[in-house]
Amino acid sequence: MCIDARQAHQNLKVMKANKTDPHDAAGLAQLARTGFYKEVQVKSSAAHGVRSVITARSHLVEARVRLDHIIRGLCATFGYRPGAGQGKAFLERIMHAAHIPGLGEAIAFLLSVRAELMEQIKEMDRRLRVIAVSRKPVKSS
Repeated sequence: MCIDARQAHQNLKVMKANKTDPHDAAGLAQLARTGFYKEVQVKSSAAHGVRSVITARSHLVEARVRLDHIIRGLCATFGYRPGAGQGKAFLERIMHAAHIPGLGEAIAFLLSVRAELMEQIKEMDRRLRVIAVSRKPVKSS
């Protein structure tokens, strides 16, 4: 059995005893005796695994966006505004800035890192599609 930690915390806060481990244990025992608790489901290891892949993908996308902003900022320093957008159109506009002395080399390094990030994001998308297809739909209650 696993009880809702937020509800248990609120109930233990009401008790006027000093906050110590023995008092917490006594309070939890009192909640169990009286049945004044809400049971919660513990997520499976598989669910945690899927959530971690989703979280990792989200962080990679954030890193790619930050990298795009860095590239735009460097271009702006040299007076070139690549404009909004991403993908192929963004890359084409950035390649126009590659001929600017002092900027081309920096952009080349950043674009290689960006390409690797995009590959990893695509790989995670493929894995998540496989996971989504293989899972049973959840019934709404």
